[in-house]
Amino acid sequence: METPLAHDAGLWRSIAELGWTGIALPESVGGSGLGMVELALLLEELGRGLYGGPFLASAGFAASMLLEAPPSAARDALLARIADGSAIAALAVTDDSGGAGTAAIAAELVDGPSGPALCGHASFVLNGPVADLFVVVARDLRAGRNGSVVVAIDARAQGLEVGTLTAMDLTRRYARLAFADAALSVGAAAGLAAVTAPGAACCGRGCGAP
Repeated sequence: METPLAHDAGLWRSIAELGWTGIALPESVGGSGLGMVELALLLEELGRGLYGGPFLASAGFAASMLLEAPPSAARDALLARIADGSAIAALAVTDDSGGAGTAAIAAELVDGPSGPALCGHASFVLNGPVADLFVVVARDLRAGRNGSVVVAIDARAQGLEVGTLTAMDLTRRYARLAFADAALSVGAAAGLAAVTAPGAACCGRGCGAP
């Protein structure tokens, strides 16, 4: 907790080796095939020890949201990385208000010159400063689309800015994500986008703006 990122990489490797990072994920993606009850029991014990690392953010929030996306090779590849602990994932849903519901979604998936692109922002992303990838809930504004979509973007993707937020709870680290020229390639199944490294031309609608 006393480090700038409140994250012990060695401890995280040990957690992954014990299989905890995939406790609630299917065996088909390298998980233990258990469920939310077992995950909750493990989280209770981690809370008892005041663990402030990214377990809840990655194995809990992000993994659970990905499981709600339509099955695809892209989705399962991301879940496998979460299950074996090789990637720390963080869920990005709300805007700067911290509100709940679709009205608080400020990330937008639009048609960019090189394919789908993310614009806007997401805030209060738990353990975002140490995440390797982000699972983002965005408004789907592509041609002929409507509603919300789950997309995944690499933390090092061009056009993504990850800022650190100061919170009252010093055992947790939060991030604000700004999307500008953040290009995605859509996976095999609608509703999940996997990351490509190159960026695309800016969406032309104030990308990254609040």
